[in-house]
Amino acid sequence: DGEEVGKMAPVSKELRAGEHKLEVRKTGYKRYDKFFKVTGGNKPLVLQVRLEPISNASAMVIVATTPPDAEIQLDGEVKRQRGQGPEIWNGDITPDKVHTLLIRAPGFADWRKELNLIPGQREPVVARLEKATLTLKVVSDPAGAEIRIDGKRVGRTPKEIAGLDGAGPYKVTLRKPCYQEFTASVAMEGASRDLNQKLTPKPGCLGVP
Repeated sequence: DGEEVGKMAPVSKELRAGEHKLEVRKTGYKRYDKFFKVTGGNKPLVLQVRLEPISNASAMVIVATTPPDAEIQLDGEVKRQRGQGPEIWNGDITPDKVHTLLIRAPGFADWRKELNLIPGQREPVVARLEKATLTLKVVSDPAGAEIRIDGKRVGRTPKEIAGLDGAGPYKVTLRKPCYQEFTASVAMEGASRDLNQKLTPKPGCLGVP
């Protein structure tokens, strides 16, 4: 009779004698309507409802990400490239099938979720990516060069520098007596990256073998 009485079966409700209307709704299924009559007496009236799915209805996923410029992939296909497209992306997907949603951004750990939606379902997804622990491996020829990252001395080559907390870019400087100083801007493209550099000798320096 237009009054919501519950969301899960079975549901019981005391009704006065007379005619009433039952309405059952569920996303992805056709609405069920039935008129029934309640008579006097103590015996309960039991109504069993079987909902009919909407067979031709698609489903939709609505995705918001942090950071907002992250790349969105669905089943291995890029749906929103990094830094492009709307902040909130939505797309139709095939219902009653498992789909894999993958969110990526430099300096962050990958975010994954499996979706299996029913016909007509609209599924909001909020993906908050966590900062990744990044490692930069620095090797030089010859070895033993001093390594500085953003001006801070972190050791000598060869060395793995772990615990970088962002994609960068980082200013990496290599210094070794009798060799020209090397400086590069290094951006992390994944959880780890290698930097291999052959140093150039300084002309006329007696320390070069």
